[in-house]
Amino acid sequence: MTGHKIMIVEDDAEIRDIIRLYLEKNGYSVIMAESGDEALAMAPAEQPDLFILDVLCCPGKAGLIPAPSFGRFRSPHLIPKLPEG
Repeated sequence: MTGHKIMIVEDDAEIRDIIRLYLEKNGYSVIMAESGDEALAMAPAEQPDLFILDVLCCPGKAGLIPAPSFGRFRSPHLIPKLPEG
């Protein structure tokens, strides 16, 4: 186990699960949120090391809109998940 915690912010449950399975298989602890609002509500308690954001997400705040808000958490890193095509 790496000890690193990653939060996936993705409104598509199938995509969330695929990313989660890959990360867990590689030893990461994973937290999932369906929207930017949900992620911001969960993040203070969870303190993820990395956020994977769907930039076209989500009900509530859109993908990159909450990104500056994540800066208040313990040295987070953001990886935007860009749309295909």
